[in-house]
Amino acid sequence: MRAKDTVTARTTAEIWNTSFFVAPTQDAGAYDRYKCTANDLSIAILDSFPVTPPGGGTTGGTGGTGGTGGTGDEVIDIGEGETALSELPVAAGIADLFYIRDGLAYTEGSLTGGVRYFRPDAFVTRAEVAQMLFNLLLASGKDEPAPGRFSDVGDGWYAQPINYLASIGIIDGYDDGTFKPGKAITRREFVKLLAAAVDAIESERVPFTDVKTTDWAYNYIVTAYEYGWIEGDGGKFRPADSIKRCEAVKIINFAIGRSIEVEDITDEQKAYYADLAGVDPTVWWYKEVVAASFDMSSRTTK
Repeated sequence: MRAKDTVTARTTAEIWNTSFFVAPTQDAGAYDRYKCTANDLSIAILDSFPVTPPGGGTTGGTGGTGGTGGTGDEVIDIGEGETALSELPVAAGIADLFYIRDGLAYTEGSLTGGVRYFRPDAFVTRAEVAQMLFNLLLASGKDEPAPGRFSDVGDGWYAQPINYLASIGIIDGYDDGTFKPGKAITRREFVKLLAAAVDAIESERVPFTDVKTTDWAYNYIVTAYEYGWIEGDGGKFRPADSIKRCEAVKIINFAIGRSIEVEDITDEQKAYYADLAGVDPTVWWYKEVVAASFDMSSRTTK
């Protein structure tokens, strides 16, 4: 769940480094608890509670803070006259590296016989992920030829994205000097690419039964979870599984703060990919694919 349109418009300094309860604008009978992390402008929903939060804290007046419960959390009540944040803040490390929010498209699917497909359920390869992240990079010199670093990359279409991202430390290869561009990337490998760009968050509260503290990617998965980029599935994260294309763009969209509402999707956007024709736009991944495939600031195709 994206923390959007529910957090009071307090200054960033007032909400850094604290967990707090927020009264949802459309439900005065419950609070959603959000985690804000210092210096990263990140807000991630933790859980929901009744009006009286754990520890016995009570709400204050409209727009003010109330008493704190046993957890030491701050209680904030949204009043009718208060303005809510319209966007989920983006972590500083992500904003330093990538175009964020309503910027350019970063994927365009693939062409087969002149017909464009997205293939949402296909596994995304390491080369394809490199291309997506490369497309989002802010770096002005990213198109300058980067030296080859891997024995199996050569001069393929993915060479520049892979070599450049490796040169700035975003991606790496294997101990044998290969990158394996055609290999499907795992969920833990994918999360690492984004989580490595931000300050790590230490937490023991990861609700994934299949993620152990001994997993090499544990801290990356924890960080991604705390930033609100990943949600898991039925209490599991499936770290060793390959990640689907629809899952990958959803995580990237969450990280860069990009979104579109179903009712705002145009007929042109619906017709862009042949394999999305006839698909119900309310399917969870549909709007994520659209948000990734279009320049959301102008609503034009890539």
